[in-house]
Amino acid sequence: MANTISPQQRALNFGAYTRQHKQTLGSQTGTANSHIEFEVPKARLLQSINLLCEVTLDKKQVSKTEFLSMNDKLSLYNVLRRVSVDYNNGFSPVVASGKDIAIMNMLRLNSECMIPSTFEDKTMCTIKSEAGYEVDDADILVVKENQYLTYYFYLEIPLTLNDRDPSGLVLAQNGQTLINFAVDISDKAFNYDVDSVKITPVLTTFSVPAVESAFPDLSVLKVLDSRKETFTGGGSNLIKLPVGMIYRKIVLYFEDDNGNPMSADDITSNIEILFNTADVPYSVNPKALRLTNTSQNGYRLPEGYYAFDFTYQGIPNYGGSRDYVDCERLTTCELRFTTQESGKITIISEKISRLISSGK
Repeated sequence: MANTISPQQRALNFGAYTRQHKQTLGSQTGTANSHIEFEVPKARLLQSINLLCEVTLDKKQVSKTEFLSMNDKLSLYNVLRRVSVDYNNGFSPVVASGKDIAIMNMLRLNSECMIPSTFEDKTMCTIKSEAGYEVDDADILVVKENQYLTYYFYLEIPLTLNDRDPSGLVLAQNGQTLINFAVDISDKAFNYDVDSVKITPVLTTFSVPAVESAFPDLSVLKVLDSRKETFTGGGSNLIKLPVGMIYRKIVLYFEDDNGNPMSADDITSNIEILFNTADVPYSVNPKALRLTNTSQNGYRLPEGYYAFDFTYQGIPNYGGSRDYVDCERLTTCELRFTTQESGKITIISEKISRLISSGK
């Protein structure tokens, strides 16, 4: 008899027959320009990888005002130059920088928790301890006892669509599957030299249900990646987006040739997404797009960022598939905009890849 259990019914059964687990792996410490690898234990179904990072900079004092008003609000996350999740079959569902992952973490409620702060504010990216610092009359954070400036942050890398739905779970409890994740450490953060980075991974997993009808559908994989393109000024720019997957989120970061973020006034046209050259379902004024992002997430994204969040239906990341951009059957998907000055654009995208059986 054919299996008639739908993925939706399996998801409901999964919620009744599974149990969440939180597991902390051993910490590793790397220095500037080093490479760190971790192996996921062969147990349960993997839902997310979270990284607690403690960064020590080769700097003994820093302006508190400068720290809070840095031009690039997410530059402290640049200490992780590349983060990847790798399977032994050659597939890497996550390949992005720490900064790119941080901006994706901001497309949520309480998104301001990703913005760097000093110890008074207690966000997820903050100076390590109030006890180790003094603020003098010149507004300088001076490190006591000849120590170095240290900050920490918590970076979430979910493999599922969200914390509620099981789509995207990966079976780690499999003799044929090996899951690793790797981090490349940069030599700079906030324009200061990196001394060391201590990384402590925390894994979220779910027990494998004993009931077959409660085993989740594993045919959906979530993919997070980023790429950078250059563009010219004074005319329309057309950038091709990869097709073959389903887009859930597209975040664009515009910067000029000097690396400064571009404001909405620097983009002189609507930002448009084109299907098959002629169909333009999205044509949005840059200022309106940023204000829409503020309305959806409750906090303004850092300067230069513009997000198309197709998962939003009243709550970020928890909407249905109604607005997903299905590029599986499109010939072309393109991004179009106009600027007066030349620059670079970073395209960070969250996509769905559906596995198709080779059998009947």
